[in-house]
Amino acid sequence: MAKYRRGAFDGDAINRLCTIFAKICVDFEAQLIKMGGEDDYVHLLLEYPLR
Repeated sequence: MAKYRRGAFDGDAINRLCTIFAKICVDFEAQLIKMGGEDDYVHLLLEYPLR
């Protein structure tokens, strides 16, 4: 529910998450194409190969 969102991420936290997600993608042979967010959400665009 959107009305209960609270600021959880500052710019530094989003940058750290980007680094973490990129490392996880390497483990899964995926690619982090784009990441962005605000203080209450993040968006990820991933490329994940089908096998």
